[in-house]
Amino acid sequence: MLANEKERDSTPMSQDAAAAGEGVVQFRYELQTPKADDSLDRNLLNRLERWRVALLEAGLIGRDPERYQGYAFGNLSARDPERPPRFVITASQRTDAARFDPHDWVRIDAFDLEAFSVVASGHRAPSSESLTHAMVYSVAAHVRCVLHVHSPAIWSHGATLGLPATGAATPYGSHALARDVEHILEAHHDLPIVFTTPGHEDGVFACGTDLDATGEMLLALARNAEKLQ
Repeated sequence: MLANEKERDSTPMSQDAAAAGEGVVQFRYELQTPKADDSLDRNLLNRLERWRVALLEAGLIGRDPERYQGYAFGNLSARDPERPPRFVITASQRTDAARFDPHDWVRIDAFDLEAFSVVASGHRAPSSESLTHAMVYSVAAHVRCVLHVHSPAIWSHGATLGLPATGAATPYGSHALARDVEHILEAHHDLPIVFTTPGHEDGVFACGTDLDATGEMLLALARNAEKLQ
């Protein structure tokens, strides 16, 4: 199936902002049903699921009818340990799922940043932010996981917390964002790292080599940021 992905796990912007392309990540995707001998890595899904629940309980991902027009927000991904170019990511609008369902996860098998397209294996559409995660993986071979959350506290106090940030005028989901992320990762070699995206309301990214260490750093930052509110 080839389709245009227009559902958003990210903050829906105002009509004027959306018209300018801000916050809207649209791409073409081909969704394939996983073959029996090439199913999604269950151990990886279990680890990602534990962190989905932890971030959901912390209010860093999920869905709130009072925020972002009721759309689900945030997403998680991790490289496939068997074939690192591939990665597993939350399916579109499923970060707030009540319980674990393997179908809530999709594997990105290939992506084309120039054509803004992906080839995925799974049963649901991949997250609308799949290409943003792909951008991170494409510019940083050592990054093994990406956690994208929405935290007004971290986003607002990023400078106070000493966090790097993408450009204030950098459109979300753009090639310019990929360049900004590449510069951040080149300048900050120690992982995990957390950075904010001023061009994407409340957007915060955590990248690392270990899922647990990356998640713990993100939660600690969220607690510190709340004290500054």
